[in-house]
Formats: sequence, C-alpha cells, structure tokens
Amino acid sequence: MPTLSLRLGLASIAIFGGFPSASNPPENTVVPAISGVPTVGLTLSCSTGIWTGTGPLSYAYQWKADGTNISGATASTFLLTSSEVGKAITCAVSATNAAGSGSATSAATSAVETLSYTSSGGSGNRSSLITITTDATMLGSGGIAVLIDGAQTDSAWFMNGQTGKYVKFDFGAGNYKIISELKWYQNNTFSQNIWVLDGSNDDVNWVPITDSFELGTSATTTIALSYNANKGYRYYRLLQVSGTTTSAPYLREIEFKIASAPQAVDDNSAIPSYLNPGATGDRTASITVTSSMSPTSGSLLSNFIDGAFGSTSTDSVELPAALSGQWITFDFGSGVSKIITGFVWWASTFIGQGDWKLQGSNDNSAWTDLSTSVPLGGAVRKVYHGAAANTTGYRYYRLLQTSGLTSGNPWNEEVQFEIAA
Repeated sequence: MPTLSLRLGLASIAIFGGFPSASNPPENTVVPAISGVPTVGLTLSCSTGIWTGTGPLSYAYQWKADGTNISGATASTFLLTSSEVGKAITCAVSATNAAGSGSATSAATSAVETLSYTSSGGSGNRSSLITITTDATMLGSGGIAVLIDGAQTDSAWFMNGQTGKYVKFDFGAGNYKIISELKWYQNNTFSQNIWVLDGSNDDVNWVPITDSFELGTSATTTIALSYNANKGYRYYRLLQVSGTTTSAPYLREIEFKIASAPQAVDDNSAIPSYLNPGATGDRTASITVTSSMSPTSGSLLSNFIDGAFGSTSTDSVELPAALSGQWITFDFGSGVSKIITGFVWWASTFIGQGDWKLQGSNDNSAWTDLSTSVPLGGAVRKVYHGAAANTTGYRYYRLLQTSGLTSGNPWNEEVQFEIAA
C-alpha cells in the first residue's frame, strides 16, 4: 500500500492508501413540518425538514404528545386516537449518515380535538358561516335556509314530486372542512327517496363520499360520511339520485359532525382522489373496456365510462342475467400506469351482481388481487375502498366475479375510479 508522509512543523501524519474523503454529519437547516388537521381519527404527516451533511442520509421519526414519546409512533404518518385529545403533537426527526446523526423537532400542533356537532359550523345558527342553496322548489316561509338557522321550527318544505335536486353547503373560500357525519331533521317520518353526499373545492368537480342512502327514513336521519377521512372540502352537496321529494314533512335542520379547524390547503388532487385524470367523466378516448359478457338491449361496454347516467342503452350497460365467473377489464392504454385505490359503481336500482374483486395487471395476463371479494351493486351508488393499500401502478384493472350471479334488471350506469395523481 503506498504511503504519503506530511511534515507540518513538529507533527508528521502518515496517510495509508491515498487521501481520505471528507464526511460531514447531518445538520438541520429547516425543521420538520406537520401537515394535517389535529383531530381524532385523522392522519398527520411529518416532513423530514432540510438537512446538510454527506449523503446518503437516512431518517427516523418519533411522534410526541405534549413532549412525551408516543409508543410505536415511528413512521412518517400518525393516526390520531382518543389518547391524544387535548394534547399538542410534535414530530422529532433524526437524520443519520456515516459521520454521525442529528435531530430536529417540528413546531407543535394545536391541541387535538374530536369531530363534534358542537364545533364551529356543526350546529346552531350558521347563517353567517355557511351559504346554503338548492335547485328544489321550496314551499312555506324561510326557504332552504331553515336547515342552518339552529331552530327546529315548522315553516318550510319541499314541493312534492321533484327529481334530481340538490342542496348545497358552501363553507367559504379557504375553509376546507372535514366532516364525518350529518343529521337530517324533519318533523316526522316521510321518505325523500335516494340521495348521495359529495364534496368539492371548486363547485364543479365532485368527489363521492357516501354510498346512496334514503333520506327521511325517520324524523332524524343520521348519515356516516364513510369515505371522507382526512379530506376537507369547501362545498358539500346532497344530490337526489332516485325517486321524488315529498311535501309531507316540514324540513327542520341539518347538522354536521365536523372539525373546528379547517384543513389548511386544498390538497385533494395530490392524494388518491376522484378529481384526478381518468377518474370520472367521459373517458372513452383514454380507457378501453372489454368483458367476458356481451351487453344486452343494444348497450355498449363504453357506456361504463362515458360520464352519462341515463337509464338507457345509450348511457348505461345492461348485463346478461344469471352468469357466473365473469370479468370486466379497463385498459388505460400503452405506456400508462395508474394507481387505483377504490372505485364507484352506479346502477339504476338496488339489485346486486354477485361478489367481485378488483385486480391489477401490466400485461393483461398475470393478475394481482387488490381487494377482497365484495358484493357489487346493491345500491344506486356504491363506493368501494378495498384497494386503499395499493401503491403499484397498473395499465389494466379488472373486476372479477368470484361468486353469485349477474342480474339483467338494473341499468349499470357508470364506473368511476379513485386514482393517485
């Protein structure tokens, strides 16, 4: 091995094997940052911050509640539980390289809260917080605004026999509110038929956040927003998708189980969402649909992705009845890879199509299961999140029937996808 001797004054340094490479330990220049709303049931995320030092750097995380380590909370994300209520959350990040390690801690969140009907915007007189509108004809005095005035009075009602109507709630610019449940109050039990609830941040593109449900099945109808976790919206919309309104009950109030602090930014297009390209609308130019079944009544498989919802052969798909072991494949095209984490199935009735599962493939031959088998249909709109853990992009996605029989009765109107950006 070659030896190089250096003499500096009285000191002599012998270096073996050539000159050493410089290595600097990590040093933090921008502290980590927490994103998300500090509310039970929602997930916080922690950035690494910015570090100097010789690469590569590895990072480790430790979440803390009021400065005390939370056992097992060592990932970059953390799901808040009731144990953290009333406590401020921080995230400590340690960076390590061959020369050493360093640590930095984020700023603290506000105290963790629970979603509540008593939070701002949830109940009481909210006429200064929410703008409410509808395209339904209202009778009586007060109009649709009676739903947010905080008073359980009998003064307004829907005109009888209306279809396809909406009631919309606008929380205002920059207020991306997270809601997990709502209550609809009438003075007695009369069905307003079938509705869905959607969220939006531009009043144009809407995200499905519930299955279809019957409104007015009791004087108080409670609806869980099952698919709204960790996503805030400025606009929420009740949309009537089947049947007609009735004038029999007075409309009294609507209340929301809500986070008092709004989501800080509109980030719903940066996470798996129905707002991303290929998810909804007319996608016949970008997706090819094939199936082991031939649609009946002159309908086309492309009607699954045409963005139209009419119960006709030009807008929907009628499947042949009493078939088993079938499949429907969606091809996003050569060179295209989509990460799909869920889908929505729209139909004209509540009749199901047996049990199916979602699969992915990049060659249309070898298939990977992305969900367990679940009943397909059975509601006017059914939202599926069984593939929420999928992080792999595929060109092809396939719905595979695993048990039961198809039904030729409903018009199958549309299939929509939750897609990562």
